[in-house]
Amino acid sequence: MEKCTQILKFLRDKDLATGSFFSEPVDPVAHGIPTYHQIITNPMDLGTISEKLSADEVKSPEEFSRLVRLVFENAMKFNIDSTHVVYQSARSMLIIFNQKFRDVERLLENMKKSRKPTKAEIKEAKRKEKEAAKEAKRKSKEERLERKRKLRKDGE
Repeated sequence: MEKCTQILKFLRDKDLATGSFFSEPVDPVAHGIPTYHQIITNPMDLGTISEKLSADEVKSPEEFSRLVRLVFENAMKFNIDSTHVVYQSARSMLIIFNQKFRDVERLLENMKKSRKPTKAEIKEAKRKEKEAAKEAKRKSKEERLERKRKLRKDGE
């Protein structure tokens, strides 16, 4: 999660330098946009993500990426005019985030490939294998019975 924290700091610094659109929750009253919560049902901002990270409420890099993407996707959803400064900033920040987060995704993928399966995973795999063998045996038996029935029927 350290890499996620670094990415968030980078994004927050970038946001501060380009207008601070995403640093805190949108205040529909202050901004004169009363329909905001009708359009955006799950609001999110970089400050809230930072607080969640500090409180260990973000449990995985995948959850972190979902939250960050939500910030920028919400901004583009509400500001549908692609020439609007907030839309353009959100799009730019999303592209930057995706580029930076790619390293985390690669690291996670490598960790998944290199780790050994847990006892529970091994046990589950064996259970599924045994279940599949039973099912194959049952189907084979059904097919034999069906062939016998057909032979008897043809012989009558």
